Formats: sequence, structure tokens, C-alpha cells
Amino acid sequence: MASLEEQLEGVYADAVRFARGLAGSPEDGDDLLQEALVRAWRGYPRLRDPARFRFWLLRIVGNVYRTWARRRALRRWLSLEVVRDVPVEPG
Repeated sequence: MASLEEQLEGVYADAVRFARGLAGSPEDGDDLLQEALVRAWRGYPRLRDPARFRFWLLRIVGNVYRTWARRRALRRWLSLEVVRDVPVEPG
């Protein structure tokens, strides 16, 4: 099986575009891709079909994005709960 670095050569530009598109900015997209690449590096020995590497990597990027989106939504919801529980002084 080819190394992770060899596999990345052919799909890196696609992964960058995909991550930046999902995240909405180059900076956030690069952070997203970095986290996805760490997960890919850890999981690469378990990749069953190297021919599907592109799909596998882009799926990891999508999964990382969904995790980020859930955390962001949860933070917004929790902050609303905190604000709702603050007593309001009569004016």
C-alpha cells in the first residue's frame, strides 16, 4: 500500500477546496483540514481499499466539519440557556 503522503499528492488540492468551502473561510478551512489529516494519519493503517482514498479522506473532512457544526450549535444553545436564567431587574 502507498504511504499516506503519496496518496495525498493526488487529492490534497481537492481536500483544501472542500474544507475551505465547508468552513466558509480559508483560515477555518485550513484548521478543519489539519484536524482531518490528523484523523486520517491515525486511521490510515485501517484503510481497506487504497483505491478509495479520495472518498475516504473527504468523508473524514466532512465528519470533522459536522462535529465542529454541532459544537458551535451547542455553544449557541447553551449560551441562550445561561442568558435566559439570568434574573432581569425591573426597570
